[in-house]
Amino acid sequence: NLQDGQEIGSRSVQSLELTTDEYYFERGELVAVPVYSKNFTDMNGFQLTFNFNKDVLSFERLVEGSMEIGANNIGLTHLDNGQIAISWNGFKPVEFNPDEVLFTLYFNAENEGAVSKTTSIGNDITRAEAYNATLDVIGVNWSIRGELEYQFELFQNNPNPFSNVTEIKFSLPKAGYASLKIQDVAGRLVKVINGDFNKGINTIQLKKSDLDASGVLYYQLDTEGFTATKKMVVIN
Repeated sequence: NLQDGQEIGSRSVQSLELTTDEYYFERGELVAVPVYSKNFTDMNGFQLTFNFNKDVLSFERLVEGSMEIGANNIGLTHLDNGQIAISWNGFKPVEFNPDEVLFTLYFNAENEGAVSKTTSIGNDITRAEAYNATLDVIGVNWSIRGELEYQFELFQNNPNPFSNVTEIKFSLPKAGYASLKIQDVAGRLVKVINGDFNKGINTIQLKKSDLDASGVLYYQLDTEGFTATKKMVVIN
């Protein structure tokens, strides 16, 4: 918040544009969310509530970039709700280039996801607003740069080993036909799942009751121009 004695006008003239890069992350990853601004010009300060999906991400730390910002500028009492209060102000109006990282938020990925689907800003704890050189109150917007670039990839099933149900995820760079074959160690075909799948991440759920086998099994994904195989374990 701004220092005592500074008067703030209420005329809205523009919005401070904060942005980050789109990114798809896997469970177990340390996810970096670098924050940029394309119009951080003659700004005195800003504040906001940073929202994150607490079922997918857990907050790790904030690291300053070009902006002098640290632990004293963030409030962490609402992490259980997936919210961080952020407030910063300078001693004089400052300017940052669009390619400068202002600061970076780091999260642990409890599940897979995308930055665009798991982050936003709002007003719940601290109202999202910024203060320009003439101390007008302006809005704050959050946007994501770029689109996810999916590659062919077959992921490890989760959970593994499993005794009841497991999920197999795979990614496709474009929508199309794919075949998932499950075999035992002797090469016997246990199950085949064929279908047309979406661009991006697809999920197939397998039940132990659908598999006439236990122990070590291999699952193979076949699509146009791509084949991959992984091992999974079914326990009794």
